[in-house]
Amino acid sequence: MQTFYHGFSNSTRETMDVAARGALLSLTITQATALMEKMASNQGWSEEELKPAREVEGCINSRR
Repeated sequence: MQTFYHGFSNSTRETMDVAARGALLSLTITQATALMEKMASNQGWSEEELKPAREVEGCINSRR
């Protein structure tokens, strides 16, 4: 999650932290994933645009 988060621009990190009501990295993987899914659904992003996030999620899940 840290690698994914640090790949964001500064403004995106700020937005994610505000949405998390604190630090995004203080959330569990499940909570962070749910927050990003909710944000993505509210923005009308397509599945194709979410593909990189899903790939990261797959990497995270395979390391558990």
